[in-house]
Amino acid sequence: MLIYKIINVRRTSFVRAGGRKYQFAVITICKRDDIYFIQKGKSHSLNKAIEKSKIVPASMQKCFYSTREDIPIIFRSSYGKTSVVLCPALNNRLTAGGICKVILDFVGIKRGICKNIGTRNVSNVAEIIKRYFHILYEYR
Repeated sequence: MLIYKIINVRRTSFVRAGGRKYQFAVITICKRDDIYFIQKGKSHSLNKAIEKSKIVPASMQKCFYSTREDIPIIFRSSYGKTSVVLCPALNNRLTAGGICKVILDFVGIKRGICKNIGTRNVSNVAEIIKRYFHILYEYR
């Protein structure tokens, strides 16, 4: 069974002969059988963009696993102009902002701190968090 949450919807428009055209870009986080993946979908209609973003990737490099409820190690990474710091929390709650909180909450992380430094581009933050879970899975 596929469970998904829409992280971001972006609408762009351009004018051509015959009128204004719209294009939608959707980023979703999905879960299927304890495997998580973050996908993007683009289309001229919002419904088609959402359907494209729910397609399971063929490569397992794009997927990640999560079996923990906390962030065990300090992790710093950057992607483009975005930097993210993930570290363990002293209290029993998740302290994160924006897109980090949405992704970590969906994955099941209940304790930790996440700080965005630099730009808060949704695609870049999602890529960094995906890297974190890959590293955590390799060193478990």
